[in-house]
Order: sequence, then structure tokens, then C-alpha cells
Amino acid sequence: MRVVSPYRHITPYTSCHIELARHGFDWIEALRMLAHSAKVRAGAETFAITDQDLPVPQLRYKTTETHLMLWILEVSLAYLESDDFDQNTVFISPDALVFGPLDLFGQWDLGVLYRGEKYVKRPLLNGFQWWPLASKARLVAFYKECLSLARSLSNEQKRWGGDTVPLVQLLSPIALGVHQRGGLVLGVLPAELHVSITESRLRKTLQRLPGSIEAAVLDFKYRNKRHMKEVFAREFQ
Repeated sequence: MRVVSPYRHITPYTSCHIELARHGFDWIEALRMLAHSAKVRAGAETFAITDQDLPVPQLRYKTTETHLMLWILEVSLAYLESDDFDQNTVFISPDALVFGPLDLFGQWDLGVLYRGEKYVKRPLLNGFQWWPLASKARLVAFYKECLSLARSLSNEQKRWGGDTVPLVQLLSPIALGVHQRGGLVLGVLPAELHVSITESRLRKTLQRLPGSIEAAVLDFKYRNKRHMKEVFAREFQ
């Protein structure tokens, strides 16, 4: 089993990412922290999937998409189609840390994390996916359809959400369990495996003893990315 994480250097174009860049958030450092956490807590090596030369272990592919959201789908498809996809793989966004086992593969072709009933528009977390090697052909076909759908989206959706909307369209309705969706067998894993760090959750996390985080993965969305280094230092150094 390996972990892959999509990353390419871009000029920040949202207010959140512009602010993070101004405060020194380093995506390469984030990739290194993710890789260390995955190695220590899950025994998995991590590779960036990219179209650029990066100073971290990487798998590099030619891509054409200019919109970052569509590029994430494109580089994911490139990995799935390649000979590099030779073992079960967990896809994780760079702004995340691993705290528990990731070998959660079941009798399905694609595994995703469920966000919960209140997240009507975004019921799944596309930043965490499980890709079984045995399902390679079905995953390739599915991602080709996702990319095709993404290319038909509005410019605003391509700018933000273009990597999520196609998955939601093809896999809905999203509910816990195993389902036939989008030409494949979908495994929807419980939200308890994951925690998104917010200001309040950060305070609660820092009040606990190091090593007491029970979730398998933590992510640091939006401006909360600035707390990633603090949590990493507390838990892994």
C-alpha cells in the first residue's frame, strides 16, 4: 500500500490561499509532514503525483489542464492509468496528517469518506480516497468520466469545486455502506475516521496528551492549514 498526494506549484488565486502564502504556509513542507505521518502511523510511503520537478518523492506525469481542480482529476487519472499504480493506494490531500491505519480496503472499487447528512452539497470528502489495485480498469473508466464532466462545468465551478462536483454527481446518493454507483462498487466509510481541524477542535486537540488522537486522518482546511505544523510538531517531534 502507498499514499499519493496531488501537488503542483501555482500562483495562489483565492483569498484564503493568498493569505496563507502571505503567512508562509509551505506546501512542500506539508507534503513532507504528511509523508512522515503516513510512514510512522500507517507504514506507508508517500509520493506526490505531479507534473513538476519537486524536492520530495514524486511520480511525474504530463498534464494539460490549467484549472487546478480539473488538474487534480487529470493527474489522478494519469496515476491510475500508469504502471506506477501497482499496489493498493490511498489518495490524500497534502494538507492532512495520518494518525492511524490506512489499510481499510474492502469489497469495493472506490472508497470515500462520508461527511454526514448535513453536508448536502458536499456529502463526501474527495481529499481522501481508497483505490484498490484490483479495480484499476473500473477506476480508470470512472475518472475519465469525472474529468469529462468537469470539463463541462461552469468557469466558476472549474475554479473551485471542479474536483468534487463530478464525484458527487456520479456517486450520489452518498450514504454509509457499499453501493453500486457510477459503474463501480462504492464503499462509503464513516466520518469518525476523519477530523477537520477548526479553531475549537485545535484547542481540544492541544489539551489532550500527545498520541491520543483517535481519528485515522486529520485535515487542515482553509485558514486552518496554518495549524498543521503546530499539530505535527506536537505529535511527531
